[in-house]
Amino acid sequence: MLLTLPLAFAAPARAAEASCVAPIVLGDGWKTADPQASGFNAATLCAVLERVAGDASNIHGVVVERHGRLVAELYRRGKDKSIWGLVAREVDFGPPVLHDMRSVSKSVVSLLVGIARAQGKIDSLATPVLDFYPQYANLRSTQHDAITLEHLLTMSSGLQWLRDHGTSPLFSDLERLLLDYARR
Repeated sequence: MLLTLPLAFAAPARAAEASCVAPIVLGDGWKTADPQASGFNAATLCAVLERVAGDASNIHGVVVERHGRLVAELYRRGKDKSIWGLVAREVDFGPPVLHDMRSVSKSVVSLLVGIARAQGKIDSLATPVLDFYPQYANLRSTQHDAITLEHLLTMSSGLQWLRDHGTSPLFSDLERLLLDYARR
């Protein structure tokens, strides 16, 4: 089975002609595997990646993973519009490049939570979220302790999210969150 995941997140630039080379070992915990040893026809996999590399669409990256090992990667140059920018700019995507994901994050996190549940790493979706973050003990309150993983996955936590505060979109909760993160 060929698993391709168009990256919407972190993606060193790799030239399209290098698409058939084994993934770069970055010391990030990912193990790599040879396509043939992973059950792929290497020539067919290479042809698919070359086709994506030559495609005119704005695909930023493709990662092929099988049985917990990276088999192939393809990263491209493409247009990306940051929350801070008015226009899209050309970006060379690759593993260390941060990518503005926004709403797609919910789908990725839901997938990862499902995998963690299947592996027995998360017992129940009724677990309070703050149980996973003991470093944020200062946030504990009756209301916050009532927020569970299920609430976050179904976007039913009861937390208010303001798109803007009436004066400027620069003061929305998202921009305030990003500014706070940048200060750390």
